[in-house]
Amino acid sequence: MKIGFTGTREGMTQKQAMEVADVLFHFVRTIDEVAVHHGCCVGADDDFHKLAKWLGLPIYLHPPENDSLVVVQHFIDVPESRIEMKKPYLERNKRIVECTDVLIATPKSVAVQKGGTWHTINCAAELNRERYVIAP
Repeated sequence: MKIGFTGTREGMTQKQAMEVADVLFHFVRTIDEVAVHHGCCVGADDDFHKLAKWLGLPIYLHPPENDSLVVVQHFIDVPESRIEMKKPYLERNKRIVECTDVLIATPKSVAVQKGGTWHTINCAAELNRERYVIAP
């Protein structure tokens, strides 16, 4: 099972972090092989990365072309073979969805559905991926 992740650069709320952990624990308990993919930026990606690392899951990185928000530590944690080529944000987000079976998303808001996180959620819907959209 390949799980993609997207979230706000402001980070997850405590509620979102707990629900993301519950979803990941569910997959880890019920499926033999689980790997995760994320965009390796500050905020929610970093929160997710730390949780996946703590669980010992294989992590795949999808860095953006603009590396001003990238967390360098992620590249130290992940073998080079699991790092995709840099892409513009929206292309990178779509690639995360293309590489995965499920998308976990922690948007800043569910009332206002715009921005990169919602673009990724919409890509997942278009590609018929299972989605867990976790409200703040």
